[in-house]
Amino acid sequence: MREIADLKENFITQEVYSVYADCMFEPTWEKFCRKADGFLRDPEVSVFGYRENGTPVGVIVVRKGGNTAEICGIAVNKADRGRGIGGRLIRYAAECLSPDVLTAETDDDAVEFYRKCGFRTEAFTETYDGGECRRYRCVLRKG
Repeated sequence: MREIADLKENFITQEVYSVYADCMFEPTWEKFCRKADGFLRDPEVSVFGYRENGTPVGVIVVRKGGNTAEICGIAVNKADRGRGIGGRLIRYAAECLSPDVLTAETDDDAVEFYRKCGFRTEAFTETYDGGECRRYRCVLRKG
Protein backbone atom coordinates (compact mmCIF):
# COMPACT_ATOMS: atom_id res chain seq x y z
CA MET A 1 0.00 0.00 0.00
CA ARG A 2 1.28 3.46 -0.97
CA GLU A 3 0.21 6.63 0.79
CA ILE A 4 1.30 10.10 1.77
CA ALA A 5 0.71 10.82 5.44
CA ASP A 6 1.44 13.40 8.11
CA LEU A 7 4.66 12.29 9.84
CA LYS A 8 5.04 15.14 12.32
CA GLU A 9 4.07 12.95 15.28
CA ASN A 10 6.39 10.14 14.10
CA PHE A 11 9.28 12.15 12.71
CA ILE A 12 12.05 11.21 15.14
CA THR A 13 12.52 7.57 14.19
CA GLN A 14 15.41 5.61 12.71
CA GLU A 15 13.25 4.85 9.64
CA VAL A 16 12.66 8.53 8.90
CA TYR A 17 16.27 9.40 9.72
CA SER A 18 17.51 6.82 7.20
CA VAL A 19 15.57 8.69 4.49
CA TYR A 20 15.96 12.30 5.64
CA ALA A 21 19.71 12.05 6.29
CA ASP A 22 20.28 12.29 2.52
CA CYS A 23 19.23 15.95 2.53
CA MET A 24 21.38 16.88 5.53
CA PHE A 25 24.96 18.14 5.55
CA GLU A 26 27.15 15.65 7.43
CA PRO A 27 24.19 13.86 9.06
CA THR A 28 24.36 12.15 12.42
CA TRP A 29 21.52 10.79 14.54
CA GLU A 30 22.15 13.52 17.15
CA LYS A 31 22.14 16.30 14.54
CA PHE A 32 18.93 14.89 13.03
CA CYS A 33 17.26 14.78 16.47
CA ARG A 34 18.18 18.43 17.18
CA LYS A 35 16.92 19.54 13.77
CA ALA A 36 13.75 17.45 14.06
CA ASP A 37 13.06 18.81 17.56
CA GLY A 38 13.17 22.33 16.14
CA PHE A 39 10.73 21.35 13.40
CA LEU A 40 8.39 19.69 15.87
CA ARG A 41 8.32 22.78 18.12
CA ASP A 42 7.44 25.05 15.19
CA PRO A 43 3.67 25.19 14.60
CA GLU A 44 4.30 26.48 11.06
CA VAL A 45 6.15 23.30 10.04
CA SER A 46 4.48 20.34 8.36
CA VAL A 47 6.12 16.96 7.81
CA PHE A 48 4.78 14.55 5.19
CA GLY A 49 6.04 11.14 4.27
CA TYR A 50 5.49 8.86 1.30
CA ARG A 51 5.08 5.38 2.72
CA GLU A 52 5.04 1.99 1.06
CA ASN A 53 3.61 -0.78 3.22
CA GLY A 54 3.97 1.52 6.23
CA THR A 55 7.67 2.25 5.66
CA PRO A 56 8.70 5.81 4.79
CA VAL A 57 10.61 6.01 1.49
CA GLY A 58 10.26 9.79 1.02
CA VAL A 59 9.99 12.74 3.41
CA ILE A 60 9.31 16.46 2.96
CA VAL A 61 9.47 19.18 5.62
CA VAL A 62 7.75 22.48 4.79
CA ARG A 63 7.42 25.71 6.78
CA LYS A 64 4.48 27.93 5.87
CA GLY A 65 4.34 31.60 6.71
CA GLY A 66 1.52 33.68 5.28
CA ASN A 67 1.09 32.97 1.58
CA THR A 68 4.57 31.47 1.20
CA ALA A 69 5.88 28.02 2.08
CA GLU A 70 9.50 26.94 2.14
CA ILE A 71 10.74 23.41 1.65
CA CYS A 72 13.16 22.93 4.55
CA GLY A 73 14.16 19.48 3.35
CA ILE A 74 13.08 16.74 0.99
CA ALA A 75 14.59 13.31 0.52
CA VAL A 76 13.76 10.00 -1.13
CA ASN A 77 15.55 6.71 -0.55
CA LYS A 78 18.27 6.26 -3.16
CA ALA A 79 16.73 2.98 -4.33
CA ASP A 80 13.35 4.69 -4.86
CA ARG A 81 14.51 7.78 -6.76
CA GLY A 82 13.29 8.37 -10.28
CA ARG A 83 9.80 7.03 -9.51
CA GLY A 84 8.15 10.44 -9.03
CA ILE A 85 7.95 10.25 -5.24
CA GLY A 86 9.63 13.62 -4.64
CA GLY A 87 7.29 15.33 -7.10
CA ARG A 88 4.28 13.71 -5.44
CA LEU A 89 5.44 14.96 -2.05
CA ILE A 90 5.81 18.51 -3.38
CA ARG A 91 2.35 18.44 -5.01
CA TYR A 92 0.80 17.00 -1.84
CA ALA A 93 2.39 19.65 0.38
CA ALA A 94 1.30 22.39 -2.03
CA GLU A 95 -2.28 21.07 -2.05
CA CYS A 96 -2.47 20.74 1.74
CA LEU A 97 -0.86 24.09 2.55
CA SER A 98 -2.10 26.11 -0.47
CA PRO A 99 0.72 28.65 -0.60
CA ASP A 100 0.80 31.21 -3.41
CA VAL A 101 4.55 30.68 -3.59
CA LEU A 102 6.58 27.57 -2.71
CA THR A 103 10.33 28.05 -2.33
CA ALA A 104 13.42 25.93 -1.73
CA GLU A 105 17.18 26.33 -1.68
CA THR A 106 19.41 23.65 -3.15
CA ASP A 107 22.74 22.82 -4.73
CA ASP A 108 23.97 21.36 -8.01
CA ASP A 109 22.90 17.84 -6.98
CA ALA A 110 19.18 18.63 -6.84
CA VAL A 111 18.58 21.70 -8.99
CA GLU A 112 17.39 19.63 -11.98
CA PHE A 113 14.86 17.86 -9.76
CA TYR A 114 13.30 21.21 -8.83
CA ARG A 115 13.30 22.35 -12.45
CA LYS A 116 11.48 19.16 -13.47
CA CYS A 117 8.89 19.94 -10.79
CA GLY A 118 8.24 23.34 -12.41
CA PHE A 119 10.36 25.57 -10.16
CA ARG A 120 12.20 28.55 -11.61
CA THR A 121 15.77 28.66 -10.37
CA GLU A 122 18.28 31.40 -9.76
CA ALA A 123 21.93 30.68 -8.98
CA PHE A 124 23.86 32.50 -6.28
CA THR A 125 27.16 32.03 -4.48
CA GLU A 126 27.44 31.38 -0.76
CA THR A 127 30.49 31.02 1.47
CA TYR A 128 30.83 27.91 3.65
CA ASP A 129 33.85 27.34 5.85
CA GLY A 130 35.85 29.90 3.90
CA GLY A 131 35.05 28.42 0.48
CA GLU A 132 32.49 29.47 -2.06
CA CYS A 133 29.79 27.18 -3.40
CA ARG A 134 26.99 27.58 -5.89
CA ARG A 135 23.45 27.42 -4.52
CA TYR A 136 20.05 27.90 -6.14
CA ARG A 137 16.88 29.66 -5.06
CA CYS A 138 13.92 27.70 -6.40
CA VAL A 139 10.49 29.29 -6.73
CA LEU A 140 7.16 27.77 -7.74
CA ARG A 141 4.20 30.13 -8.07
CA LYS A 142 0.59 29.03 -7.88
CA GLY A 143 -1.33 28.96 -11.12
